[in-house]
Order: sequence, then structure tokens, then C-alpha cells
Amino acid sequence: MSFAESFRALDFLEQAQALHKLQTEPSGEALAALMPLFQEPTGDTAADTMVRNSIRTLLQKAPESIISGLEHPHLPFAALCRDLAGEMQLDEAAPVLVNQLSKTSDSASLHETLTALGRIGALEAIPVFRDHMRNADPVVSSLCIQYLGMLGDTGSIPALSDIVAANETEERYAVCDITTWAAIEGLGRIGASAHAPALSELARFIHHRNPEARRIVQETFVQCGVTAIPHVSPALLDSDKDCRIMAANALRDIAHKASAEPLINALEQGAASDPNVGFAIYEALGRTPGVKSLVALTDALPIEQEPTTLLAVVHALESLTSAVVGKRFLEIITDRMAARDQQAQRILQAVMEAHAVKLFPHLYADPVAGRILVSLILKSKNTETMQVFLDALAQCQGELARKDEAAIRMGMPRDEADRPKLLAIDDSTAMRNFYRTHGAIIGFDVTLAEHGRDALDIVEALNGTFDVIVVDMNMPVMDGIQFTEKLRAMPLYATTPVLMATTESGRSQATLARKSGVSSFLPKPFTPEMLQNRLGKLLERAKR
Repeated sequence: MSFAESFRALDFLEQAQALHKLQTEPSGEALAALMPLFQEPTGDTAADTMVRNSIRTLLQKAPESIISGLEHPHLPFAALCRDLAGEMQLDEAAPVLVNQLSKTSDSASLHETLTALGRIGALEAIPVFRDHMRNADPVVSSLCIQYLGMLGDTGSIPALSDIVAANETEERYAVCDITTWAAIEGLGRIGASAHAPALSELARFIHHRNPEARRIVQETFVQCGVTAIPHVSPALLDSDKDCRIMAANALRDIAHKASAEPLINALEQGAASDPNVGFAIYEALGRTPGVKSLVALTDALPIEQEPTTLLAVVHALESLTSAVVGKRFLEIITDRMAARDQQAQRILQAVMEAHAVKLFPHLYADPVAGRILVSLILKSKNTETMQVFLDALAQCQGELARKDEAAIRMGMPRDEADRPKLLAIDDSTAMRNFYRTHGAIIGFDVTLAEHGRDALDIVEALNGTFDVIVVDMNMPVMDGIQFTEKLRAMPLYATTPVLMATTESGRSQATLARKSGVSSFLPKPFTPEMLQNRLGKLLERAKR
């Protein structure tokens, strides 16, 4: 009686013991004994699973059986061998699998064979992946693109670039398809393998027409890190200001000191003449520590007057604060006060908005600057801001500090629960600071989020609704358009006013935002008065 016949007559525990004993036999003989059970299962799920697992174990001990099994007439066994060849990265399997692809017609088998080849990582599979990178099935094409990226195939760079460019046409830019997504990441993987042309090619799409594609490009550059800096940097001087902003944001998020030189060069070339570009560059310099960054930021402090741009400068200096920076900061304020211009007041307002608690002790010690700062804190009407500076004052010595603590405690707002609720979403810390401060001053209870996914988590956890939402367009993780689409799918937020504050200047971007459900737009940069006016109009319209 054969093993298979006797196996079928055993109970479950006896079957387990028989399989365990069989695995001590030579692999070839054991596999031959088990094949009838694999080809004609018992019908008992537990027993059939044990048989399959036993065959896997035996094959893993005998790679040559996997190679020969790739062409076994019993297709499920051949499929098992194919999966194991990929799992074990058997180079010897690659020629057989490549040959099989020429005979494969069904999509499922094609996908599985390509997956096995990709997991093996054999260079001889590159022509096959190139052949199928434009397959009609987007899952197959994106899979091939993924493996071309992993293999660092420089020969596929032009084709990958063409795929990304095709997604910018009038007919296709509204949606980022999975093939485009894969092509962007593929260029990033090739570039990360020290193949510079791939990253230079990817930089062409730093301001891709589709917001999601734009986000993926940004995240790909950040993943590449310092390697990407020389390829992103030329976009800082692009004729398109949106490209300049996206380049500065990428360098901000890469956060490496090597970014300082191209950022400062862009400032010297006049990039900050556009306040949105200046904002992005100054914020990026705050993430690139070094003497050059400090010099550029302190040079900007006495001259930048636009509120949000100045806030970016102060926030950047706060992140780089030392005793030397604090001393220089106070010198600039003292100099501006002596000149009797309004810049000192603007700078101190930005210190308050930025929650610049590292700079605060240096400024509070000055009899004039300290009094102005306390006055601004009291006028903020924001509990979070007042508490932050209360904590900072607790570290200061002297009777005056105790009096100021008492005054701030007395000035804490008592009626925040009755205020309309504002959710402000922006990946820029400086902009979130702006919303927190001026949203409170104009009468809102303000909640902040760093990106769309963060905001959705807040919305889903909230009991009740926000009265109005302000959202940026370009953010990591989830952009403003994606967020708005998901928000509008929630019954409670179907008609909530959504104000999109953005640097984007293209009409196509506004069209996409409108389709997602955005109610109105506020071009950056804007003043507190402009924000108040737009929010007021949206709330009035919502009440009608």
C-alpha cells in the first residue's frame, strides 16, 4: 500500500506523526510519496494543509526540486515552486521563469511570475519588466515599474519619465493613477542607487499638475535625503514660483545642512521678492543648522515685514536659538526701537505667535521689549499661547516675572466654549502658529492639524462639528484636496465651509479643489484682516 493510501485511512494525530516521520526521509523520495496527496487532496482542510506545509518544508531543503518543479505538469505544484523560487531568491529559477512568460497568457499567472522574478532580483529579468511596464493591466505595469526601480535600471528612466508626464495632460491630470505613482517612486529608487539622472528627471515634476503626484514626488525626494539636494536645488531658481516653493519645501523636509547653500543662493538671487517663496526658503533654513543659515535669517529679521514671512523667519531662528542668537536677536529689536519704526513691534508679535520660548528669556530681560511682549501675550486671547509663556515665565527670576504670571492668569479667556470652532490644517509650523494666534483674536476656538490625515483623525474623534475649516493644498501624507473629498463624504460635514489657503496660482488647481468640495480660496500670503474677512463671509453664508 502506498503512503498516500495509508495516510487517508489514518486519524488526524496519526497523519501528523506519519508526515513528521516522512520528512526524515530523503527529500526526493518523500516528495514523490506526497505528490498523490497534493494532486488529489483528502478533502479534510486540516490534513491537506499539513500535506502542503510538509511539501514546502521538503522543497526548501532541496532547491533543485524547486527548479525542476517550475515546469511540473500539475499547475498548483508548479505555482508552489514558483512562489518558493521567489521567496528563496533562487537565481537559477530566473531563466526558467523568463522563458515561461513568453508562454503565459492569463493575467493572474503573469502577475505571479513577474512577482517571483522581482523577488529573485535577477538582472536578466530587466527586459521582461521593460516589456510589461506599459501592460494594459495597471497592476501588472506598476509591478514591473516597481522592480525596475529596485533593480536600478537606468535604461528605463526615459520611459518612466514619459509615464509621469502623460499624467499631466488635460485629459488625465485630475487623477494620479497607480502607474504614475509607481513611476515616480521608480525614478526615486533608481536615483537613490546613485544614478543621478533619475533624480534630475524627477525634479522636472516637482510641481506636477496633479496634487497627489506632487505629494509623492516630494516624499520621494525626502526619502532620498541628501542625495536629492543637488537635483532639487536648481528648481529654487525656476521661472515658475510654484516650482520654487515646492523645491524649498522639499529641502525643508530633507532637513540637511547641505541645503543651506542653495537656499541662501536663491535668496541672493532675489527669490524672496515673492513672499510665498521667501516664506518657504526661510522656513527651510530653520531646518538646516549652520552659521550661514543663522546669518541669512538674522539679516532678514529687520527687513521682512509681511506678517507670515516674518513669522517664518522668527520660527526658524527659534529652532536655531543659542545664547549668541538670543543676544543678536535683542540687538536687532533694540536697534529698530531706537530708529522708531514699527519693525520691532512686528518682530515681537511674531515671537509671541511662534511661541518662541527659547528666545523669550533673552527678550524678556530687556525692560522695553519685555513689556511689549507681555502686552502682546495678554492680547492674544489664546489659552494655549498664554499657558506656554506662563511656563516660560516660571523659569524667570524676580518679582516682575511673578506679577506678569499673575496678570496672564487673570487674563485667561473664560468663554472659549461659546466660540465658533475653527480647524486649521497646514504642514507649516509657522502657518499653524499664525492660525492659532489670529484665529483666537478674531473669536474662534482653534484646533490645529499638520496634514489631512491628522485632520481626519481629529474630525472623526470629535463630538460635534467644526463651524469652518481652513486647509492648505500641498501637504505630506494627505493633501488638502484629498482631505476635502473625504470630509464631504461625512454627512455632518457635507456643507461645512472649507476655505483653501494656498500658494498655488494655476487655474487647474482651483478647478480640482472646487470639484473636491472647497467652498472658497484665500491666496497666500494674507493678513489677519483678510483671514477674518473671508472666514466671516463663509460663516454668514453658512447661516443662510
